[in-house]
Amino acid sequence: MQNSMPTQSLYIGPDWIMYAGPDGYERSQMLSAAILLGEPGKPLLCQFSGGELSASCLLHPAGMWSTVSAAPFIVIYLDPMSTSGRKIQCGSGSPRSSAQVLERLPNYAEDFDRICRADFSAHDATLFTAALRTGIEATGARQMEDPRLECVARALSENPVGRLDLKRLAGMVGFSADYLRHLFKQQTGITLSKYKTWNQLHVMLCQIVRTQGPIYNWNTHESLQSAGFYDDSHGYRTIAQYFGPQRSMADKKLLLVNCLA
Repeated sequence: MQNSMPTQSLYIGPDWIMYAGPDGYERSQMLSAAILLGEPGKPLLCQFSGGELSASCLLHPAGMWSTVSAAPFIVIYLDPMSTSGRKIQCGSGSPRSSAQVLERLPNYAEDFDRICRADFSAHDATLFTAALRTGIEATGARQMEDPRLECVARALSENPVGRLDLKRLAGMVGFSADYLRHLFKQQTGITLSKYKTWNQLHVMLCQIVRTQGPIYNWNTHESLQSAGFYDDSHGYRTIAQYFGPQRSMADKKLLLVNCLA
């Protein structure tokens, strides 16, 4: 495996984000349910409130603060309302090892290296993430008890900009605002505001891969505006909170791969 890791890469899919970087991240509140992958033969170390865990593959729920040490590593963020996202989110409540998920990737070592170098086509990246998600979903996921929450989630994903309007969302499905807030968190494991933020950041990254590339030019103003952040500083604070300040992010090329088609 070549793995000199001179760059970092970002793949954006319809309901997922995959980032590969040369090192881990410092204290971050996980943006969404995520799969963390270490280099073959070099497990990553995840430190979180209450403990630490070393493994080649970790399933990490949203909302939990953590720090990851790895060189290099891959993180795949999943839509919290997807089947695989809910499976991770409604599990133990803490990061957990899942080595069996990697069994679905017979060429993992080669794929890991190619992903890190952005030498992985959109088609291959889609198959890679699908294989991981199938492994997570194999044991089944808790079904949404109230399907009206799907309508609320769809409304947020279709229009994530602006402030969270709980009254409007609750009115769509005949709930009070307080009951909707409580029920959404109870059945999904994530708050409505966090789900809105996931959608905003996904919209921003979709805008970036559609309008820039193959190398990101680090000009985020228009992309932050497209996602509905109040201003650039609000967007940057949100990115730092949920993605964590990867130590080498700004001084290495960020290669973009559009997997939205």
